[in-house]
Amino acid sequence: MSTSVFDLPAPRLLAARDQSERRRLEWFYTEVVVHLVTFPVDHALAIAEHHITHHGVPEAASLSEMRQVACTVNADTGEGWLARGFRLTEDAVPLRLPLPEIGGRMPVAALRNVYLRADVTTDLGETVTEYEAALAGELAARRRQVTSVTRESTEHYRRLTAELPLEHPELLGNLWRIGLVADLVDDDAPLEDLLVSAHNRRPFITPVSPGMTLDEAWYTLPLQRSLGDRAMTTICDTLIYALSRPVWRWTSPDHIHRIGGKHPWAHDCAAYVLCGRLGIAHRPTGHGRKWWGHYEDPASSFDPSPGGDRSLERLKLDWDVAFRRTGQAEVVLRGEAGVAAAGQGR
Repeated sequence: MSTSVFDLPAPRLLAARDQSERRRLEWFYTEVVVHLVTFPVDHALAIAEHHITHHGVPEAASLSEMRQVACTVNADTGEGWLARGFRLTEDAVPLRLPLPEIGGRMPVAALRNVYLRADVTTDLGETVTEYEAALAGELAARRRQVTSVTRESTEHYRRLTAELPLEHPELLGNLWRIGLVADLVDDDAPLEDLLVSAHNRRPFITPVSPGMTLDEAWYTLPLQRSLGDRAMTTICDTLIYALSRPVWRWTSPDHIHRIGGKHPWAHDCAAYVLCGRLGIAHRPTGHGRKWWGHYEDPASSFDPSPGGDRSLERLKLDWDVAFRRTGQAEVVLRGEAGVAAAGQGR
């Protein structure tokens, strides 16, 4: 992949023949990345692009239909497919992907050829059944996988589960890695006085630690009990913004006023994809509810900017933000990376 994989969707979206094709492209890229959690975000995006290149844009009249299509997409090495009981078709075209990193390092030119599920076949029906069952297990295990569990921070979020339905406190136990702390506040707390970014007081100098409090955090997330089952989506949304913007302000229990935000739909898309990849029920809040209604509408498509700028460079930037932020947030929550440089993203 000589160019950034995050730039791949933009040219296709710009060249789409009509609104229907553009909508199907947006759905396919997004839902494949949601589904293929066994691959990093950039690899899943490359697999979606490879599928479109060699098998066309899948037909789907609704988001639910596209999800069904996306769930059939997978990739493996030739040896991997053989071990699963499949064989490559004569016209199978390989996709070269980097090998998974080991210890944060990856040798130059450490590439492998993978092939799409659409490029393999088998004569045995039971092979397909066994494969689908095994894949479902692999996907489920990966969605809840946490590489590094921080006990002190995790216990804090476990205690919060008595007040809020937080589905996976082990994931939340890694929020400290970017200096973000979420904690309960009274439902009548004046949220307009709580800056999510505390950078004016602590300009990213105070060391982060698992035991950080709201007063010590780089970023604070006040959680009110009235959030209920929207709490996890709110946390994912906040993490995306912490990786993107240095300042924003809470104006209601489920709405962020984005100060200087440049990519509202891209960040809402990233929060949706992140929830899906982590197996968290997506319950959009605030601005995200508007984006969600827009996303699931077959007659609509993403508006790249308030000014309607549909240039190639603008599209590249917005899709880059949507998927890059997803990948960054995922490695933070899974504990697969060190302390991230929060607030430095575009």
